[in-house]
Amino acid sequence: MLHTVGSSCSGVVVRDSHGQVLGACTGLHQHVSSAFAIETLAFITNVDFARDLGLSRVAFEGDSLHVVRKLCNPNEDRSEIRALINEGKQRLLTGFAAVEIRHCYREQNSIAHQLASLGVSLSFGSILGRG
Repeated sequence: MLHTVGSSCSGVVVRDSHGQVLGACTGLHQHVSSAFAIETLAFITNVDFARDLGLSRVAFEGDSLHVVRKLCNPNEDRSEIRALINEGKQRLLTGFAAVEIRHCYREQNSIAHQLASLGVSLSFGSILGRG
């Protein structure tokens, strides 16, 4: 995720269980209020892309522990990003046979951050490749 004035971009990398890249994309987001909202939008972009690829058993990783905890919490969220958290939870309920959400450190997510930087510099969101 990279944020500039008025817009942000999330980078998504999808890998199989052997670490092979299945695809990558960026998502450009306009008028986002906070870093947590941007991270949640990145998660939603990830979910949508995995669904578009036809994946059914998925493990999502994100480097925002705050957002990961909110998405894994079965209780109703009451934070300022509750609408996005609820949207993320709803999208997980359809189209997947098995879902896991895990936290990873930012250093483990460097390719996604490089994609986000590329997306912001080019001012677009798109699919960059499919394996």
